[in-house]
Amino acid sequence: ESSPAAAPRGEEPLSVSAALRRMTNALEGVLDGIWITGEVAEVSLSSLGHLYFSLKDEAALLSCAMFRSALGRGPIFQKGDRIELLGRVDIYAPRGRLQMVGTRWRPAGVGSLYEAFLKLKAKLEAEGLFAPECKKPIPRFVRRVVLVTSAQAAAYGDVLRTLERRTPWVKIMHVDSLVQGADAPAALISALIAAQALTPDVILLVRGGGSYEDLQAFNDEELARTIAALNVPVICGVGHEADFTIADFAADLRASTPTAAAESIGPDRDTWLRRLDKCSDMLERAVERAYQHAAQRFDSAAAHLPAEDRLLQPWEQVMINARVRLCNAAQGRLTDAERAVEGAGLRWRTAADFITPRQIRLERAARFLAQPDLCLRAPVQHLTAAAERFRRLGLAAEERRGTEVERQTKALSFFAHHALDAAAERLDRALRLRPDPMREINAAQRRVELAANALSLADPNRPLRAGYARIVTDADKVVSHAAELRRGSAVRILFADGFAAAEVQEVAMNTESSGTGEQMP
Repeated sequence: ESSPAAAPRGEEPLSVSAALRRMTNALEGVLDGIWITGEVAEVSLSSLGHLYFSLKDEAALLSCAMFRSALGRGPIFQKGDRIELLGRVDIYAPRGRLQMVGTRWRPAGVGSLYEAFLKLKAKLEAEGLFAPECKKPIPRFVRRVVLVTSAQAAAYGDVLRTLERRTPWVKIMHVDSLVQGADAPAALISALIAAQALTPDVILLVRGGGSYEDLQAFNDEELARTIAALNVPVICGVGHEADFTIADFAADLRASTPTAAAESIGPDRDTWLRRLDKCSDMLERAVERAYQHAAQRFDSAAAHLPAEDRLLQPWEQVMINARVRLCNAAQGRLTDAERAVEGAGLRWRTAADFITPRQIRLERAARFLAQPDLCLRAPVQHLTAAAERFRRLGLAAEERRGTEVERQTKALSFFAHHALDAAAERLDRALRLRPDPMREINAAQRRVELAANALSLADPNRPLRAGYARIVTDADKVVSHAAELRRGSAVRILFADGFAAAEVQEVAMNTESSGTGEQMP
């Protein structure tokens, strides 16, 4: 009969918990950070948000777990899906079960696709295809847009609604194309060439979210080269905010989503209305300043011109003097005639007694001289014509002044429009040169993840959580060698959940070459 084997002298049997801790410690760091692939056999989500599932292949089954912090807010795989899991191997002590604790997962096959994506990105970037100086600027005011996507895609309706809400003046044209599958890259290339033939101001290349494999049509090399070669700027909005494709880097502007791509064509209606109101106020102020300046110049010119009364006063005096001279001349001639008659010894008779041609002429002259206004009619008409000419000259001068004001107003309006265009150009240049915030955020996120991993690896309490202990003296000095202790020394043994005070009973030094121990006092 066989009898139970005796335990080796000086070695006590381990408890199950202690044995599992040793196994866990032996596995720690050995099977850490590895990728495995398999088919999801069963999935169970706990009330705390932790996910428990199994991965299997043709010959084996492995239990797996992912904690709530590692799952995030993304979609969860289902039973029957083939996935790839990154994590570490661990032993679940309460059930003594070997399991893999996952930190990240992805659909099976994405790893090779991502490597191909990185190689193609590096190749095209080395050729300068993604250089900022190769990007075409987006027009300041877009009037015609060609939308390249599938008419059945949800992104099609989102872009149309966004454009109609923000920029209702934009004419939208659509070129239908496949956005998923093996034939999608060639279809997208043909659609982009057709879109360029429509001579739009900008092309929107959009597609909604999907799995990594669904977006592979936009990681095509020929598609990227076609986008870069177009003479029309292209705005690419593919997938969600975290998705990046080769088409995003080749496009002249990358948008995080299709809706964001529609918003990237320029300011909305309210922004343009506010700018127009501001320009209108500027023009009104400029015209008011020009009018005031012209009015000041008109007043200054009017101050240097003589008044109308002073212009006509000399001519009025000339008319009065001429009338007086004519009256005096007529009276003198009449007096001379009377004296001649009296000197001849004739008596005055009635006009009927001396009706002669000469008398008739004298009578006519007397009647003419009795009405001097008839003599002054011509000079008066001449002076009236002169006054009319002066009035016309004044109107012409006023008209010229009005023309000068209008000319200056037009010049100021042209200057205001020119200044507005220059300011808008500077604004567009500043918008083009502004940094991409998503790139900075992603880089900062990667740096934070690397720092978090480094801090986790450098945590001095990590071995304690794995089952190890740390020995310190009363002065809180960590004991790293046995030679630092003496018999009777008081020490503390630190664990992950507390500590224990102890006294050193015996100190022995190990000799690696001989395997014997040297006892110290």
